[in-house]
Amino acid sequence: MYKYNPKRVTGSLMNIAFEGLMDGVFITVEKVEKAVLTHVGGSGELSAVLNANTLAKATLTFVQGSPTNDAFSKKVPNAAKNFFPTGVFQLNDLNGNTVVNSKDAFIEDFAKIDFGKEITGRQWTIYLPEADITAGGAGS
Repeated sequence: MYKYNPKRVTGSLMNIAFEGLMDGVFITVEKVEKAVLTHVGGSGELSAVLNANTLAKATLTFVQGSPTNDAFSKKVPNAAKNFFPTGVFQLNDLNGNTVVNSKDAFIEDFAKIDFGKEITGRQWTIYLPEADITAGGAGS
C-alpha cells in the first residue's frame, strides 16, 4: 500500500519556508530541456546527445493569505535597483524519496494577483540552475 500526506511535502527558497500551499496541484517541478537531445538524419540514423543543461523550473501555488507571498515579493529581482537575489531551493517529500535541490535559485517575477468570491492562489515560478532532481517513489 502506498500512503501520501500533502502536509509532509516540505520546502524552502532562500530560507523562506513554503507555507499555506493551495489545494489541488500546489508544486510542479520540470526540466527546461530534456536530458537527451535526438536527431534523426535523412536516411534514418539516430544521433543522441547528452544535454548538459540542468536548468529546471518549479511552479508553486500558495493561498492568497500565505506569509510566503509576502516573503517572496521581497525577493523578486529588480533591474532598476540592481537587485537579483539568489539562494538555495529545497523540496522534500517526506512521504517518500522525491528530493529537489538547487543552489542559486531565483524568482522569475511577481505572482499574478487574483481576487474572487473564493480563496485564490498566488503562483510563483522559480528557476533552478544546476537542479538535482530525484523523482522518487514511496518511502519504506
